[in-house]
Amino acid sequence: MGLHRLLFQVHLWVGRTLGIVFALIALSGSLLMLGPVTGLDTGKPAVRVPVAGPPLSLEALVARARSAAAAPAGVQAEVTLPEAPDRPATVHFGGWNSPYPNILLDPATGGEVGRYLQRMHPALAVMSDLHSHLFLARAGRIAVGWLGVLMLGLGLSGLYLWWPRRGRWRQALTVSGKARGLRLHRELHGAVGIWSLLLFLTLTLTGVGMVFHQTARATLAFASASPNTPERVYGFIAEVPGSGRRIIGGWQAVALAQARQARINPTSVTLPVRGGQAIKVQLGDWTGRTVFVDPYRAAVVDDPQPPSRVDELSLLMTRLHVGNVLGPLYWLAAFVTGFVPLLFFVTGFFMWRRKRQNRLAMTRPLPDSP
Repeated sequence: MGLHRLLFQVHLWVGRTLGIVFALIALSGSLLMLGPVTGLDTGKPAVRVPVAGPPLSLEALVARARSAAAAPAGVQAEVTLPEAPDRPATVHFGGWNSPYPNILLDPATGGEVGRYLQRMHPALAVMSDLHSHLFLARAGRIAVGWLGVLMLGLGLSGLYLWWPRRGRWRQALTVSGKARGLRLHRELHGAVGIWSLLLFLTLTLTGVGMVFHQTARATLAFASASPNTPERVYGFIAEVPGSGRRIIGGWQAVALAQARQARINPTSVTLPVRGGQAIKVQLGDWTGRTVFVDPYRAAVVDDPQPPSRVDELSLLMTRLHVGNVLGPLYWLAAFVTGFVPLLFFVTGFFMWRRKRQNRLAMTRPLPDSP
């Protein structure tokens, strides 16, 4: 059996037996991408406030939200800054799945305009469990990783099987308007496959890397000739020497941080809950930059855990997978690519079934002559 025929048989049977699982993983991934766009990933309601006057201090907003949420004084508070002048500030206490509600406040008056518990929408939670664990907890997580490896194999073997002979490149890259039946499914399978291949492989490879995280970090360290340092701990607050009266507040810390990274807008501020803590200013979204400001000296301080080269590459891997990089066109392309494995399964199954019917027809005895 030659290499071409061997790869064809492997491609066929892996696609036939596992294709619907691949399609479900990919489709659920595309649906999860709608979470940040719709707000269903956090449950945050869409609330608007009147545009009126300068905002209160962040400390005053946190004090009012802490009272409204009945959060103890020692629980860390993070203020998500308004995205627009008519949007509220959001004060969050504790980490993910915190028992305390997020409080939405009018920045100008400090009045509460809403509250919600940070929870993923139930439908989106089902999609998340399907996409990452196949509803099988930790065993499913490992299974998803190895299924991703098989998907990479299908993509690469599909490229080999698709590769056209000389002079047939145009036909291999397009779908004829006159194609019907078996020919239509074959041209769709090949043309859509080759045009989506690079992004399909990117999304699949980054997904495998997210499952086998430590192996991916070691590989990234080797590929970038960088030391595989311990992974950066996100969410910590830098310590600063000092006690007593703080000479600046949250808004002044935001101004200092923005002066350091002028082209990135501030999105959230975490205020100290005890002496010796810095003010943490997040610039950009969760993939952006973190700046720590010493409130006793009104100065930006060095990050005690600066991200390493491997941390940055690992973050890029995650951003590529969730579509949070290169702008809305990449997001849209990644979203659409999630539907491609379903097309592969449908067209591949149709081609196999039609060819099987043709072979069975050839083996049937001819009717007796009259």
